[in-house]
Amino acid sequence: RWQKNTVQVAGCKRNMQLEEAEKISGVTIRVPSTITDEFSICTYRAMEGMIEITYTDGKNGDEINIRKGTGSNDISGDYNNYAETNKATVEANSVTLKGDNGKISLAVWTADNQAYAVFASISGAGVDKTMMMDIINSIDSADKESINDSETTADTMDNG
Repeated sequence: RWQKNTVQVAGCKRNMQLEEAEKISGVTIRVPSTITDEFSICTYRAMEGMIEITYTDGKNGDEINIRKGTGSNDISGDYNNYAETNKATVEANSVTLKGDNGKISLAVWTADNQAYAVFASISGAGVDKTMMMDIINSIDSADKESINDSETTADTMDNG
């Protein structure tokens, strides 16, 4: 779930597997099936030009969301004001990191005419920089684990 004060995206579809989400969005994405030992893929959401994968810990309501879309606009949907904004470089791409109290809640960047966003809400805060950088580096890298869709439910973004 995106943090309060974020915008829901109209025209998104629910209840699908990764392949269907990629077909609807026109966007392909490779991500690991888990992030650390605690977070596993829970849902896929898609609309034309964008796909989102939500990981959950399955117990505390903590979530990590990864979005990828076409173009170079900020696709995070997160319009919160954060006290801290920093830059990092990942594979020659400038990544904007935003958060509070030393924790990173949001990372956004573009690469090869694709926009990316990672949002993390762990115990109401973000994650440390090492974890966020690990998540960023796991997206679309060549050594992805296979995703077992039978263990996930699919969800698509809609209005509301």
